[in-house]
Amino acid sequence: MYASYWHQVALLESAPPRSLSTTLLITPNFGLSNAEAFMAFSDTLTNPLESLQLEATIQLVFFHPQWTFRDGASRVGGDTAGNFARRSPFPMINILRTPQVQLRLVFY
Repeated sequence: MYASYWHQVALLESAPPRSLSTTLLITPNFGLSNAEAFMAFSDTLTNPLESLQLEATIQLVFFHPQWTFRDGASRVGGDTAGNFARRSPFPMINILRTPQVQLRLVFY
């Protein structure tokens, strides 16, 4: 998984922004049955981006079939509508170019 992930990060970093904005790494055979383990794995991907100073250019969004907000299941229940925002059929990692997804507010 690490090799596939870093390959996708390198691909996104090396491609011209107009030719590649995002990549989706779908992992049907990795972390499917354990959302907590998949989220712990996600931390091991996010932390190196900071030390490599890539967090300003690369953003990660994680999806999982059992995903809930960290306090969502205990606070409001696991099947509330908000918890479905990052649910997917398989565990996935969306690797995005941060400048292309940042919200820009313009006031006139």
